[in-house]
Amino acid sequence: MKKITLLLLSAMMFSLSSFAQDFLGYINSNYSGVTGTDLNPANVVDTRYKVDITLFGLSFAAYNNYVGLKRDALKKDQYGHLYAFDDTSFADHYLSTRDNKINKSIYFSNQIYTPSFLVTINKKNAFALKSKVRTLFNVDGLEPELATLLYHSLDYPSLWSQKLSNQDFSIQTMTWVEYAATYGHVFKDEGEHFLKAGVSVKYLQGLQAAYMSIRNLDYEFTDDTTLSLFHSDVSYGHSTNFEADQNNLGFKQASLPSFGFDFGVVYEWRPDFEKFKYDMDGKTGLTRRDKNKYKLKVGLSVVDIGHIKFKKGTYSHNFTADIGYWNLHQFDNTGSVQQFDSTLKATYTMQDGDQYFKMNLPMAITAQIDYNIYKDFYVNFTPYWSPRLKSDKEKVHDLTTFSLTPRWDHKWFGAFIPFSYDNTGNFKAGLALRLGPIIFGTNSLGPWVSRKDIYGMDAYFMLKIPIMYRRPHDKDNDKVSDKKDKCKDVPGTWEFLGCPDRDGDHIADKDDACPDDPGLPEFQGCPDRDGDKIIDKLDACPDDAGLPEFNGCPDKDGDKIMDKEDDCPDEPGLPQFKGCPDRDGDGVMDKIDECPDKPGPASNNGCPEVKLILIDAQGNSLRTVVQSKDGSFSFDELPADEFVVFNIEGENTEVLTEVKVMVGGIAKKAIRDAKDHYFRFIILKPDANNLKPVDAKDVAIKLNQEEAEVLKKAFDNLEFATAKDIIKVESLVSLDELAGLMKKKPGWRLKISGHTDNQGDSAKNLKLSEKRAKAVQNYLVSKGIAADRFKVEWFGSKKPIADNKTEAGRQKNRRVEMLIIE
Repeated sequence: MKKITLLLLSAMMFSLSSFAQDFLGYINSNYSGVTGTDLNPANVVDTRYKVDITLFGLSFAAYNNYVGLKRDALKKDQYGHLYAFDDTSFADHYLSTRDNKINKSIYFSNQIYTPSFLVTINKKNAFALKSKVRTLFNVDGLEPELATLLYHSLDYPSLWSQKLSNQDFSIQTMTWVEYAATYGHVFKDEGEHFLKAGVSVKYLQGLQAAYMSIRNLDYEFTDDTTLSLFHSDVSYGHSTNFEADQNNLGFKQASLPSFGFDFGVVYEWRPDFEKFKYDMDGKTGLTRRDKNKYKLKVGLSVVDIGHIKFKKGTYSHNFTADIGYWNLHQFDNTGSVQQFDSTLKATYTMQDGDQYFKMNLPMAITAQIDYNIYKDFYVNFTPYWSPRLKSDKEKVHDLTTFSLTPRWDHKWFGAFIPFSYDNTGNFKAGLALRLGPIIFGTNSLGPWVSRKDIYGMDAYFMLKIPIMYRRPHDKDNDKVSDKKDKCKDVPGTWEFLGCPDRDGDHIADKDDACPDDPGLPEFQGCPDRDGDKIIDKLDACPDDAGLPEFNGCPDKDGDKIMDKEDDCPDEPGLPQFKGCPDRDGDGVMDKIDECPDKPGPASNNGCPEVKLILIDAQGNSLRTVVQSKDGSFSFDELPADEFVVFNIEGENTEVLTEVKVMVGGIAKKAIRDAKDHYFRFIILKPDANNLKPVDAKDVAIKLNQEEAEVLKKAFDNLEFATAKDIIKVESLVSLDELAGLMKKKPGWRLKISGHTDNQGDSAKNLKLSEKRAKAVQNYLVSKGIAADRFKVEWFGSKKPIADNKTEAGRQKNRRVEMLIIE
């Protein structure tokens, strides 16, 4: 029995300070890579790594809260030997105990990391393959009295001969191998919000496991070799490989194939996400893979879900310990677990039970809260809850821990200072460093630097091959990566793999004859702004499409006179008139030709002459007068009253039936005689036949083409209801345009003359022509034109302009004429 007590004592001595999380501090690093997936499988995706390979890693952690090692035990003599190991009273001189009412416990953890790797598939997916060997050893619920007896190898008389009790005492241990496949996926990456999740599936090989649990241990020591137990229920089991020869125990698979799982999710708040966006190699809105982008990160995970199924050792079964004065010398020759089982079997009645037992994994629930203080400085808070239920007699467990870790987390280097508090009441401060591929540290600096007694110790080490994402390299800042940039020292475009196109015409500068002016491929990048197929630098008129014969200058009217030398560029013309036309070929260019479509002498402004020829009774010509612009013929005086006969010669004069003749300022009317076709005078008196004398002020105003078109349109479109003075609706639009023109020309007056054909009563025709002329006046007045700006005349059927014998002629004679006068 003393061998058992020494075993527990040794465990207390060498199971020093421990912590639930291996690599505390570093495991929350943004550069923990494949290691970080042990805490949360979602950490596999959106890392800073293309590939992260763990070559080897080792961590150990041990704890007891009862037996401590004094610092003097580590002193050496002059030969380098530890004093303590030469002292026969080692325990008395170099061990200390915490004598209090707190239950004692022992915790030991060891992990060996074998080659593992993480691979990023793309920005939303990644996977990892991992393997490691894990060992956990727990002693829980050791009450102070039993702990004191064990520490003193049962030689503690003050606790003899009294009935003692220890509730919920348990021992568990398990070693297993994990082969894990981890997959992570980004579910949301929108603006400030980022969400990812991951899962690990583990194939588990159990190497050893054992447990002993006593819910109600009632006992009494008579002396250091005699023990009485009273109705204490013992749950006991171990894997079959414990029954092998102790020298050949080894670590061989002792379980059935089993599986475990980890689940995790991570949310990141990225208020400055725009800072990490960039454009490169023809793609826009890319995200920097080499940068940590969050201000706040929150993770939640459940790890080590599952169990490993072992076959029980032959004699490892539950039993009830109820024995008086048990001689513990029976264990003096016990050298193996098999011998220990045999002693128990010889002493107690073993209960038949299952041939297999399930050893639960150390399931834990953890949250990770990470805050970016400034640049590469962070602080992390991680509560790690590893529940241990009294009913879990077949379960190893970690410690529940709360850790706060400030850190400096650079791409290739990192420093971590974890502060932690666990459920046994221990507060620790640790230190870890990341130097490129090497990571080492401890969760508790106390045992390494403190002068106090040592109750715990831990350390870890890892060697990696990290292959990280690099910052986008773009030496010339042209958004073409250096590895694809064919002109690394000169800013260019993606279209030409980083070579320049300064003018943006999609022709590389090296092939562009005009690199600073956007141009066309057909001209080797030189521009042709006007599209006339003559490049601008050779084009005398680069902004106007032209002809090669004029060095690119235009000749819109095609008259072989280029526009800038053409006074009439929109009308084909003649060189002698600087490109202006003379349609009727009368030697008077159209723009000063009052009759551009009828040849006429320059003396008559290009209009054909109409001549009045006075003749005598014998038909001899006496005098010739050319018609004036207002259509009249003027004489200072007539020779004699008998000479009152004349003829008219000129274009279209054969249709004339009457003309006006001015004699000394007095208007006369000449009527064609139907018999001899000569004209004879009628003196026009002021009120005769309601005719007024010609007003010398009725001078027509010369209109430009646009103005004349408005007046012509009003005349052509003017129609009345049959035999009425009602203007048809379809005529009003043209009259509205005429009113608008008159508003713009306040110095103009409008002369309105009403006419009818010769059908019906002449008096009624005269009245109708009056009404229709005034109807036009009234409508224009209604549109805002003053009434005094009109001169209104009416003539009935007296002034035909066509033959009234035909319907076509009569239609022309039914008219209201309009003339703009000064």
